[in-house]
Amino acid sequence: MISEILQSLGLKYEDLKPEEKKVYDAWSAVLQKPDVTIEDLKRILPAELQKARAEHEKYENTEKAELFWKAYVRILSMLTSIITTPGQEREALKEQLAKKFSL
Repeated sequence: MISEILQSLGLKYEDLKPEEKKVYDAWSAVLQKPDVTIEDLKRILPAELQKARAEHEKYENTEKAELFWKAYVRILSMLTSIITTPGQEREALKEQLAKKFSL
């Protein structure tokens, strides 16, 4: 699946920067497993969120890149919070997000 995304963007694995290859390899390993576990996501999402925040803060971002990274950070933040927040806190967060995003 990830290789198909790269191909659709006109990229090859060899074109990726070392940091991008690490992310690619991590996601590829998770997606090749029969079932992605919550533990896998707990391990990967915080690192991906940190990377996305760093990309979002770059001054040389185009307007399009800025919007992409802003949305990506928001999605990763929401997923990380939902997955890592236990029980009642998770339900409270879901209610807040539903209100905020009119879900």
